Amino acid sequence: MNALVTIPKNIKKKIDKNILFVTGSCRSGTSLIGNLIASCDKVQYFYEPETFWPILFLKKKINSNSWKLIFDTYLYHELIKNSLCNRRINLNTKDESYTFKYKSRDTIRKENLKKFDLLDEKNFNCSKIVIKLPNLISEIMELKKYNSNYKVIFIDRD
Repeated sequence: MNALVTIPKNIKKKIDKNILFVTGSCRSGTSLIGNLIASCDKVQYFYEPETFWPILFLKKKINSNSWKLIFDTYLYHELIKNSLCNRRINLNTKDESYTFKYKSRDTIRKENLKKFDLLDEKNFNCSKIVIKLPNLISEIMELKKYNSNYKVIFIDRD
């Protein structure tokens, strides 16, 4: 039995076209811009997801196929699928990534009413996926080479 379920290519392509990375140096305004974009309708926001960092640094340490498997499994199954099912809501009011800083409770309630299935090609509708990762400019550029559909916003504070 295969533990990893393959996502249909057309769904993966829809997701990839909706992924936006926000990066820049520390204290450049990446949190401000990330929170601003996250407040828009139909946006899923990931504020510095911890597992992304080691996965990006593994890219140079392991073979390409193994890295792609780890990256895709984390991105599509752990991060995106769980978020679109509202399994990744941050309720810590002290965190910069506190969900209700950028989403209303009513929006979350409406999202909870939707059935989400990453493998349902007929009914799949993808939100914008915003991933904020400061201080990883070169690693994000490598990701852009891996998948040209990803979009990147670089924040530069003078």
